[in-house]
Amino acid sequence: MVNITAANLSEAGLPSLPADKPTGYLELVTLFDDPMPIGVVVWKTGRIFICFPRLVADVEFTVA
Repeated sequence: MVNITAANLSEAGLPSLPADKPTGYLELVTLFDDPMPIGVVVWKTGRIFICFPRLVADVEFTVA
């Protein structure tokens, strides 16, 4: 069995392993009780679009 570590890779001239780095913060925007969304998209300007399934005939909207 071979033990691979970041130190071993850099000694061999191979690129270093990926590392975690912070990219931002999570923010709770909303909670859903009913109906549950099937898709969420955050546009580059920060707008959030949510898709809902059309499972019954009286659905108020499918994208919000």
